[in-house]
Amino acid sequence: MSTKPILIYGAYGYSGRLALEHAVSLGLDVIAGGRDQAQTREVAQTFGTPFQVFSVDDRAALRHALEQCSVILNCAGPFVYTAEPIVRECLDLGVHYLDITGELEVIESLAQKDESAKKAGVTLLPAAGFDVVPTDCMAAYLKQKLPDATHLDLAFHASGGLSHGTAQTMVESLGAPSASRKDGKIVEEPLGARTMDVPFGPKTRRVISIPWGDVASAYYTTGIPNVRTYTTVSPRAAAVVSKTQALHGLLGVKPLRKVAKRLVNARITGPDSATRERGYAIVWGRATNAQGTTVEANLTTIETYTLTYRTSVDLARRAQAGELPTGYQTPAGALGADYVLMLENTAFQDLSSTSS
Repeated sequence: MSTKPILIYGAYGYSGRLALEHAVSLGLDVIAGGRDQAQTREVAQTFGTPFQVFSVDDRAALRHALEQCSVILNCAGPFVYTAEPIVRECLDLGVHYLDITGELEVIESLAQKDESAKKAGVTLLPAAGFDVVPTDCMAAYLKQKLPDATHLDLAFHASGGLSHGTAQTMVESLGAPSASRKDGKIVEEPLGARTMDVPFGPKTRRVISIPWGDVASAYYTTGIPNVRTYTTVSPRAAAVVSKTQALHGLLGVKPLRKVAKRLVNARITGPDSATRERGYAIVWGRATNAQGTTVEANLTTIETYTLTYRTSVDLARRAQAGELPTGYQTPAGALGADYVLMLENTAFQDLSSTSS
């Protein structure tokens, strides 16, 4: 167990602020970190913590900040820009790295650093929040039910709104293809290439395929070589996806991103506490083996941003205490399918299974 604190980077962002507040409420030794001096100082003063101001592009400042901590919880997205420089220094300094990304390429990239992390005695655990704790636990749960599964389908439905950071990450992904895993390899495909109707509790909802982080993480958790991921969508939103893809070809991606960024900056801040308190999420999963046997389940859990600050801080605390394996880890790979059940109002429900 290390005596050095946990550094929460991006502490003045929506999810970072929630994580910092929660960590302080638990009595954890934490440092607030961020790029903007005024905002970092303000959030640190609000919650009574020390702070470090640095950009991930300033190697000297980044290393100085990391030397003060045993674990960094990176809440500053888009993570495609922040994860790599932080991880590089963490491996050199022996600092554990966690983040709250859902970005497929980030999760896959960190998985390739497994051996380096083990040699350095460092835990690399991306996607420590809603992206992808409950879906990863669902993947592990279904693998237990059907150990010889060859195909895994995961979908989620969540109530509530978006944070500014999540919306920014979505804007950065405009124009990017979707992805699934086929025979162990990630393959590109059009966003929304597949649709289907999925039972989320008592209600069936339409879902479309998306490049969710489980295309990487679920594969490493379960070894299942074929993984497809989906989210719920209204018929109107499905039409927007289709039209937007057409606009990519007609107008190019940059003009669309520019407009979208302006909208995000003007309109999106994140759900308030009342919205979070009444919010919920449901994960659906189905595993299938080569003989056509399937197992299917739902996982009901708490609102996504609440889940994110709860699980990310808990996992950072465990890393600080030396309770997580070193090397690249996924939440369920490190702690099992039941990890998510530590949260209130969270439960698995088995659905009908079939055999050929």
